[in-house]
Amino acid sequence: MPNQRLDEVFYPYRGQDPLPTFGVISSNTTTPSQAAVDIYCSDFEKIASVRFDPNSEGAVTYGSAIASNAQVSSNSSTGIALGTAANHSEGNVWLDVPVTPGSGVMLPLNTTKASIQAYYGTIIERRGIRPRFSLAANDANYLYGFNRGGQQPIDNVYTTSQRTTAGEPAGALCYGQFSYNVRTRRLLMVYGDNSNNYRAHVWNMVASEQFNYLSYGETSAARPGYLYYDLAYAKSGLYGASYFYNDFTWSTTGSSTYTESRHHNKFILGDNGVVGMFRMTPSNQAVVANLILNPAGTTATVTPLTTLSSTTTYGIEQGVTHGARTMHTWDNEWMACYSPYAFYGAGINMAIFNTKDPSKYYTYTLQDSSNGVGIAPIGESKFIIRAQSNSDAGNGVTFGIIDPAGPYYNGRGPSGETIANGAALPVTYGGTGMIDVLYTSTNYPQIIPMQNWVGGTGS
Repeated sequence: MPNQRLDEVFYPYRGQDPLPTFGVISSNTTTPSQAAVDIYCSDFEKIASVRFDPNSEGAVTYGSAIASNAQVSSNSSTGIALGTAANHSEGNVWLDVPVTPGSGVMLPLNTTKASIQAYYGTIIERRGIRPRFSLAANDANYLYGFNRGGQQPIDNVYTTSQRTTAGEPAGALCYGQFSYNVRTRRLLMVYGDNSNNYRAHVWNMVASEQFNYLSYGETSAARPGYLYYDLAYAKSGLYGASYFYNDFTWSTTGSSTYTESRHHNKFILGDNGVVGMFRMTPSNQAVVANLILNPAGTTATVTPLTTLSSTTTYGIEQGVTHGARTMHTWDNEWMACYSPYAFYGAGINMAIFNTKDPSKYYTYTLQDSSNGVGIAPIGESKFIIRAQSNSDAGNGVTFGIIDPAGPYYNGRGPSGETIANGAALPVTYGGTGMIDVLYTSTNYPQIIPMQNWVGGTGS
């Protein structure tokens, strides 16, 4: 009988991945073909530099996404690849950047890639392992499984037959509102109606490897049906697996007005069963809360935590390249949930949840109304962000480091200041000139996460 785990359905098991790499995109003209991405390891050593391929189908079709050397990410049609919502755990939705030197940067046919990745949920892996797979949901019925960052599903499950729908809010939808915790083998999916009434479904997967059907029949590809059996065993209570559901209402200012804040919220299922929740309410605010599940009952409890104000913003109802996104650290102990502060992709409102206990969290806000905020994982437990938009006069990229682990374990920030749970995290700014970029008289480079951290490994 197969005996591998869900994460191995979509990628064969191997050990910890190398520390993350990140990219820096810049240009010395306003022509996409002149743009380049420099790739750095977590020790800030430049390991590769790649140019765009101007002859690719994607570049010809979507070159306007990177057509300017300025980060005009408050504009819907120019520079949006540099916007805040373009980046997420699987990489940049507009750019496929190879780690191998000499390869050309490709722009995938974005309408396909974005229409899938906008509906990804969160995957919480073991320490040092980048998730091998992605899951997506964009309707009332199905959960799709992909190789990480993929565009063609390997497997899908008709969840309607594997969850209790009697009494579920009428017209309930799930647009990426789910979280799978590999460490605890639990899947949470949240379906909600247009009035912010929700049902949280929780499948506790088979604990015994002896009865775990989620495995490779062959090392090269997963087979349809593995996701189905994992949910079916839980729903039927077979082999020690189990299922329960909880209803709850999560209504905040303006939240019933937009598709984004009704159906596209982000959830983090912690090891301790506490759920971190992040909501982007367009043109209003970002909302941070906890959901306390009740396995013995049918009602969950919402605990409000904080709100982060925004100006005019756009959610998924304005297109799949907009809305809230998530990103995890290398050690998988921290999950950042974030959305633009202004317009189509400028500034950032962010909550960073501890994945062991999401009642522990921090926030970060950059109230920039003109430029996108690039974010990527770096080191074991940190994030790197673009901290200043303009890079003229030999400054290169001015970046910042956000470190949630220091305050969490030591209660102190980089200057020795006391930082309480839920507080805004300080940023440690990098020195000017550490990251060089292509020269032009007005230069707005951007930091982007990598689709793969190491070439040819899938990590």
